[in-house]
Amino acid sequence: MCHITFVRIPWDASQPLENLHLELPSGEFCGGDQLSFNLSRCINSALEKTQTTLQVEPLRRMTFYDESLFREHVSTVNLAGVYAYFNSCSQEAGGHDVSQPNIRATCLAMACGLHSQRFYGDVLISRLGYAPDEEGVYKMSNLSITSSELQYACESPDLRVESIEKTTDGAHISEKSLPLWLTDAAKSNFEDAAVLSNLASVMLLQDRDQMDDRNENIHVEDYDSDDDSSVSSEAKKKYLALGEVENYPAPRKSFVAKVPLCLNCRCPSSNLCPLCEGVYFCPKPRDCLDKGWSHRCLCKNWKMYTNRRELLESFPFDQWHLELISRNNQLSDAPYRNFLCNSLFVIGDGIQTNWWSTEIDGWSGGESSGAMKIDLENRLSYIDGFALEAHFLPPERPVTIDDVEKTNQKYDPESKIIALNSWEEYYKLREIPLSSPVALLLTYPLTVYYAILKYGSIPLTVAKMLHRQLRVHLVGIEKELNFIDMFKEIGFLLPNDLQIELVLIARDDMVPAHYKQDSYGGTKRMKIQLTSNLTIYVECGIYNESIDPNFDCGTGPPDMVVGLNAGLFAYKSWRSVVEYLNSNKGVTGVFTDYNEYSGMNCASLGGSEARETLAMNPFRQPHAMPVFSMNLPQFSNGFIYAFNHQILDI
Repeated sequence: MCHITFVRIPWDASQPLENLHLELPSGEFCGGDQLSFNLSRCINSALEKTQTTLQVEPLRRMTFYDESLFREHVSTVNLAGVYAYFNSCSQEAGGHDVSQPNIRATCLAMACGLHSQRFYGDVLISRLGYAPDEEGVYKMSNLSITSSELQYACESPDLRVESIEKTTDGAHISEKSLPLWLTDAAKSNFEDAAVLSNLASVMLLQDRDQMDDRNENIHVEDYDSDDDSSVSSEAKKKYLALGEVENYPAPRKSFVAKVPLCLNCRCPSSNLCPLCEGVYFCPKPRDCLDKGWSHRCLCKNWKMYTNRRELLESFPFDQWHLELISRNNQLSDAPYRNFLCNSLFVIGDGIQTNWWSTEIDGWSGGESSGAMKIDLENRLSYIDGFALEAHFLPPERPVTIDDVEKTNQKYDPESKIIALNSWEEYYKLREIPLSSPVALLLTYPLTVYYAILKYGSIPLTVAKMLHRQLRVHLVGIEKELNFIDMFKEIGFLLPNDLQIELVLIARDDMVPAHYKQDSYGGTKRMKIQLTSNLTIYVECGIYNESIDPNFDCGTGPPDMVVGLNAGLFAYKSWRSVVEYLNSNKGVTGVFTDYNEYSGMNCASLGGSEARETLAMNPFRQPHAMPVFSMNLPQFSNGFIYAFNHQILDI
């Protein structure tokens, strides 16, 4: 017999997690998952005439068997999968109602990156992996797991040490207190989803090809009704079975919310959650707060996020920014537009094209009015681009040693570049008055500079040792295409003898139509010598798919990959970027996000180390952005984190 331990997570949060024990038969024909069969048999015997099915949901799938891993003595626990077992019957053994939400099990699923998973009733957690038999041959079998591995994730889906300590009573932990399978589960599940998505896409294309062969000339792209007859029901079932509901071709019906929405029913509501004030629910007598019970998994974390609002709104500027961080800015973009139009006079009728028009009009896939005006072959000076009085602008020249010494700035001991860690330090170095609003736009180049400063010590050292330029790929750009000349500031701040290659990579569908075609019928490529030490390349395509980062971008593989306001869950194309970084550990990836919740989830895709790097970006934009699905503090380039961060040993 084989003795294993597994965990019961009661739906009743007043009951503790419970370690349970089970004797499983062992022997030549007893491999695989025996727990599911044995538990189902126990439950059915207890319920007598009721036939029930024990469903299984992977929280982290087990690694496929690879004999070389065991020869390398890799921990079998880290290769194992962790699975949730739950009853599909309306009554559990003992008469417990499984319709009751299980907050802790759902919280655990969220910590594993399964944000749409909801559990009801008691849930059992077990481990399935490989273990040697009496002859030393590894076979799939049930392995033990205890409640100590799950306890923190059942309370906080945010697995950063700081978050757990603030949301769990009396917890004092280190990163090592959390098992590796758990801290890397979100990364693992994201990679699995990418594989399944690619498989589903192939299956869908095959099904469409079969329809074409039958001369059924129906095109999903042009279809706009609730009838999915353009794709066979069998293909749809396959697609949905893979869990790719979000990517399944759906009717083109969408709307843009301009008022706060209830998290549960999506109706307009200004009533905030009374505990965290981070999300909206309809007030009583409507029961949206009860129906939206999954928010209870996040509420303590979101309370921590909203408590940072005052800190996020702290800037050193001379009063002008105050009207841009008020509550009105969280509810509408009108205050920002009014500020640019009526206070700065940089947008409006009769105003020449400048950088502000793209900033306020957005990008809209390259079809906004600001995007349609860009001319990448026309260089703009700071005077023309910022459209402000000269004394409000940084000098359009490189920083000198005298500038650094006069302002008592320091050089970073690792990267050997100027240690700028705040807007105040930057304004002082560049002799810009704190009454200047240029930070609203300079958040883009200054965030890239800060990424190099904070996370680029190893890439900089390698580039210098090889006597070549530092290669930085700026991925997922949109309106940054209109800010190219603003990136001069990076070259001005870096030493003159440090050459940097900045490759701007935009998806084809994000490029304005008037820029897309060259004489060969393809997307244009450009090379711009922006400053004596900064070369800009512009490439169009999907990173690590239609564009090979190692051969198609600039002069060679990147040292760093940067994405501003990335939101790695937002577009499918980010999957190939994450895949590239996770496959190339020598390349540092740095990303920013609008709010802490999104930043935490996206950082998790780089594993536990990336998650722990998440921090407020000192060069975030001094403007509170409107967001209607939640009430978390949100700023452009608000939070920053890094994949594959390496520390220089000095």
